[in-house]
Amino acid sequence: MFENSIFLKDINNYNFNFKKMLNKTNTIILFNCNNVNLNIKSKINKVILQKCKNINISIGNVVSGIEILKSTDVNIKIYDNKKINCLELFNSNIIINKLNYHLINENSYIYF
Repeated sequence: MFENSIFLKDINNYNFNFKKMLNKTNTIILFNCNNVNLNIKSKINKVILQKCKNINISIGNVVSGIEILKSTDVNIKIYDNKKINCLELFNSNIIINKLNYHLINENSYIYF
């Protein structure tokens, strides 16, 4: 998979507060999670969600981007109006009104 990955599988009704414990080499992967709040104040490599429901992500910034696969009701908040380089959505329902388009870099790749 990815080096320096944190893999969270089958987690329900939980709050993760990583604050500034992670760095730009870390990747967070959530698989089959429900009602999870993820708070990361530092810049990390990537966030990957697969088969997740009702996920709230507050993040400092990402190097490679955010990948959302087969997930619903995803809310993304980027601290300090940082920009996302790549947002990939595959068969997912993201709460797009919570994700301000000005947060996406003009050179970004956005896949739906």
